[in-house]
Amino acid sequence: MEFRILGPVELWADGRRLELGSAKERQALAILLLTPGRPVPTEALIDRLWAGNPPPKPRDSLYAYIARLRGRLNAVANGTIRLRSGSGAYSLEVDPNSVDLYQFRRLCDQAQAVAESGDGDHALELLREADHLWRGEALVGMDGDWAAEIRTGLESERRAATQRRIAVQLDLG
Repeated sequence: MEFRILGPVELWADGRRLELGSAKERQALAILLLTPGRPVPTEALIDRLWAGNPPPKPRDSLYAYIARLRGRLNAVANGTIRLRSGSGAYSLEVDPNSVDLYQFRRLCDQAQAVAESGDGDHALELLREADHLWRGEALVGMDGDWAAEIRTGLESERRAATQRRIAVQLDLG
């Protein structure tokens, strides 16, 4: 399984994109994927989902989104992914390596270490692989200040990786 947030929020399994439900369900998933395994307080989820303008019963709406999302994940994950709730928070237990953002960061870190060891060709290959994980603007479809702030930070990471790739290319001639 592969979760994608470096572009539209998507879930892929066995080479095909799976249905994730409504825009709010995809947004809730993206919020949880940004901190895999760590609890996100209910109030923070509500604020991030509705950008300060929640519906009349936001906890009920959030619960419904999470329940549908949990059902979809359980249907395809064979117990390898758990969406947990407790202590006023939700968490998504998922292998970070199944999330494109964490694959991107891992590849960039590996490229840095490889470049420092003197293997510019391999570093360049890793940086190109990292860049190919991007499918447009990160978190497409997510609204609000929080999403814009996260998107800006992710774009900064991408620009830094691009600058490193160009520097490696220049070093290689």
